[in-house]
Amino acid sequence: MITQLTQEQEKGIFEWSKHCLVIGRDTSPINKKIVELSWKKFYKVLNLKEPIFWYNQSPLQAQIVINLFQQGKIKEIISIRANIRANIRANIRANIRANIWANIEANIEANIGANIRQFNYISTYSWCQHDIAWIGYYKYFEKYGLLPTDKNFEIFNIWYDLACSCGWCYTFENIIFVCEKPGILNLNTNGQLHKDGGMALQYSDEYGLYMLNGIRITREIAETPAHKLNPELILTEKNAEIRREIVRKIGIERICQKLKTKSLDKWEEYELLELPLKNMRTKAVYLKMRNPSIGTWHLEGVPQNTKTVQQALSWRIGEIEWKPNQLT
Repeated sequence: MITQLTQEQEKGIFEWSKHCLVIGRDTSPINKKIVELSWKKFYKVLNLKEPIFWYNQSPLQAQIVINLFQQGKIKEIISIRANIRANIRANIRANIRANIWANIEANIEANIGANIRQFNYISTYSWCQHDIAWIGYYKYFEKYGLLPTDKNFEIFNIWYDLACSCGWCYTFENIIFVCEKPGILNLNTNGQLHKDGGMALQYSDEYGLYMLNGIRITREIAETPAHKLNPELILTEKNAEIRREIVRKIGIERICQKLKTKSLDKWEEYELLELPLKNMRTKAVYLKMRNPSIGTWHLEGVPQNTKTVQQALSWRIGEIEWKPNQLT
C-alpha cells in the first residue's frame, strides 16, 4: 500500500497538470487518422459497425447539421456544407477542471444553446480535447507507477488519443460528427478566457465566445473601446459579474464622473454612492468596493434607503448587525 509519493511522483503532479492544460488549450488542426482509428476501436468494443465521419468546423455547425440530418433534410445539409466551405475559402481569417470545463467548455455549450433556439440542443459526452481533466487524472496514476498498467487502461489510452486529436464529437449508431479545435484562444494571466476587443475563443467558421476575464459578455462590450462604452450600462445590467467587467473596462473614475455620482459615506476602501437614474426622479445606491481576489473595483447595488457603508455591508451579509471584524 502506497502511503507517500516519491519525489518524482510529487514533481509529476505539476508537470502532468501543465501537460494536460496544453492539450485542453491546443489550437492545432485535428488528426483525422487518429480520430477515426480511435472511434473505430470504441465501436468494435461495443460490437457496432464502423461509423462514417462528418467533420465540422465548430460545435455550433455540428448542432445545425445534426438537427437538419435528424429532420431528414440531407439535401439541405449538403447544400449548406458546400456553401459554408465556399464561404470559408473566400473569407476565412488566416490565422484541470476550472481551466477547461468552467472556463471553456461550459461557455461554449451555453453560447451554442443561445444561438440555436430554432433547433433542439444535442448533448454529448464526448468533449475529447476538453475531457482532458478527467482523462489526465487517471492517466497520472498509470504514468507515474501508482497503478499497474494493464488492459483496463487501454480505454483511457484511446480517450487520451482523442483528447490530443480533436474537439467535441457527437456519436450516433452509424455516424460520428467530429468538430475542429478552436483556432484562436486568448487567455489572461490567470488562465481565463479573455480578449478585450474581439473573441477570446474562435473557431475557423468564426463562431466563438466573447469573454472578459472568464466572464461571457456581449459582442458590444467586448469590441467597443473603453472610452466609447456608455457608463449607463451598469444601471441596466443585472448580472453582477458582467457589471464588474464593465466597471473594470471603463474604469471606476470615468463611471463616477460620467454618471455624476454623489458620495454618501466612506469607510476604508468602501464608498457608498448615489447615482441619478436617467429620465427618472429616483436615485440608485451602489456600494463601491475592491474585489480582494482579483484586485479590481466594482459596484454593487444596495437598497435605495441605504445611508451608510455599515448599512450596505449589513445588507450584503444577510440583514444582520455588521461589525468590521466580520470582513477580515
